[in-house]
Amino acid sequence: MSENYPEAAKRHLEDSKVLLDAERWDDSAYLAGYVVECSIKACITNPAPPSGIHVREIGHNNHELAARLALMASSKKAGFRRSVSGVQIHGISKMLLNGFPWKETLRYEPSGYITSAEAKEWWNLANRVFSGLAKDLCVGD
Repeated sequence: MSENYPEAAKRHLEDSKVLLDAERWDDSAYLAGYVVECSIKACITNPAPPSGIHVREIGHNNHELAARLALMASSKKAGFRRSVSGVQIHGISKMLLNGFPWKETLRYEPSGYITSAEAKEWWNLANRVFSGLAKDLCVGD
């Protein structure tokens, strides 16, 4: 079974919002990180990744994901079959590298690690990334 990154991103975004509304800042932010990760992976792998790009090897490394995403700005040269605007990629990469200190081990941090303002900011970022990269790849959307 192959990974369905667009649908995972959509589900995590919805769940992150539920947790945000319930003032569960840490868990909302944690899932927001997965929205970003799955959205980028959806974009990179649809319709298929170019030769030499192995998403599983990237894992949860947002810096590496941002670098792969940056390659899409020159999609034909890099072998990507899906075009994404350079402006959009630049904005997402900048957000990932400068203001989104997410890591998969965030789930182990003590409660209160993420503030309400950070959780809201991360959810908004996740929503923008999902809308720009993965939403159009979801079935029925």
